[in-house]
Amino acid sequence: MNHELRAAAILKRVKPGQTVVEVGVFRGEMTELLALAGVNVIMVDDWLPGHSQPLRYRRTGDYHTKLGTPSINRARRQAKHIASQYAGLVSLLEMRSVDAARHTPDRSIDLVFLDADHSYEGVKQDWHEWLPKVVPGGYIGGHDYGDKRFGVKRAVDESLAFWHKLELDNNLTWFVQQ
Repeated sequence: MNHELRAAAILKRVKPGQTVVEVGVFRGEMTELLALAGVNVIMVDDWLPGHSQPLRYRRTGDYHTKLGTPSINRARRQAKHIASQYAGLVSLLEMRSVDAARHTPDRSIDLVFLDADHSYEGVKQDWHEWLPKVVPGGYIGGHDYGDKRFGVKRAVDESLAFWHKLELDNNLTWFVQQ
C-alpha cells in the first residue's frame, strides 16, 4: 500500500526513539507502521469534511475533500484507536496544522511530514509554520510532490530557493534536511 511506501521513506531518515509529526493522518495507517518501528509520532489532523475545508483545498481535487461526515468520522475513530494502541509512542492533536505547529516547541521534532492541505497556499503555510520546529539535521518533507493536481511541487520548489537539496523518494514523497 502507499502508506507503507511513505513510511519506508520516513524510516530511512529517522531512528527508533526519534519524533515524527505526521500532518494529515486520516486513518493512521502510516502512524501505526512508524510506531511499530519504535518511532514517536505526533498525529495532527482536524478531520473536517471536505465541504468544511478552505476553498483553496477543495479545489485541489484531493480524494479526502469529497468525503462526507460519516467517512471522515470512521477515519477519525480508526486513527484514535491506533493512537490508543500505541500510547507512549503516539499522541494525537485533533486540530488544524498551523494551530498544532504553534503549540509545538521550536527545534523539537526530528521529521515533519506534510500530507494535509495540498494547495499551494496550504503547503507554503505549513512549511513556514513547521520548519522552525525541526531540529538541526532533521527533515521537513511530505507527500504528492509532482502530482499536477496539487500545489505541492510549486510550494516546495519556491521554498527550496533558500535551502538545501531536495530528496525525492517512494510514492511522490519529498524531503529537505535542515
